[in-house]
Amino acid sequence: MIERRAYKRYKVDLFDITSAIIQASNIEIANISLNGIALHANRRLNIGEKYTLKIHSKEKTLSLKGIVIWSKISRIHNSFNGYTTPLYSAGLEFIDVTKSLRDDISIFIETDKIDEKIDNDTEDDTVTSYPKKFTRSFHRFRVNTPVEAFIIDQNQWLLVKDFSYGGLRIECTKPMKINSKLPMMLSFADDIFIIFQGRVVSCILNKKASPRVYTIGIEFYEMSLKDRKLLAKHIRLLSDIDRSPSK
Repeated sequence: MIERRAYKRYKVDLFDITSAIIQASNIEIANISLNGIALHANRRLNIGEKYTLKIHSKEKTLSLKGIVIWSKISRIHNSFNGYTTPLYSAGLEFIDVTKSLRDDISIFIETDKIDEKIDNDTEDDTVTSYPKKFTRSFHRFRVNTPVEAFIIDQNQWLLVKDFSYGGLRIECTKPMKINSKLPMMLSFADDIFIIFQGRVVSCILNKKASPRVYTIGIEFYEMSLKDRKLLAKHIRLLSDIDRSPSK
């Protein structure tokens, strides 16, 4: 538990380490091109909003920024207990694409594509195509399901104050409910991150801060073994720096 300090906390002032709440997970890529992507998600993506899409395949990890140009309910899922859940489809146009990132997208497509390019003049029946009013500059391809894919709201990045084996402390402009559980990520770089289920264990208003800000304590509630090992690797790095003599 964070508040009991079972583990040593490591400050991250000198590192560009951020955290965020995952807005949509279980992403299915319908098709992708060099300038955009069509996908299915378990949450609605708002037209005109900017999001960050993280895609981790066997060969490559991509961090893509995009703006939603269309979004709609694609189908309704009927669960065994009688509840219905809407599933959404959306199309995002990539933004802030450098030449290096475009090359990475091209490599991802070439490595993971499962068939030839989709005819841009043909609409399919899975609601994955761009509406007719949007111009497609590049050919689209279907790709294999990635190892991980999820979406983060670009306006919801959270400042990380410190973290440990047990959890992290973040700063947020809105309070969080104690004991609530949230899907989250901790990013060490664009292509290096861990995902986890976090549990809110503390929420303290910083009365001296203006505008208002809360310090939130998050416990690592659930995390895969792979991500736990990556977390341990970065904590060892911080520990080595912490023990090094001052220059």
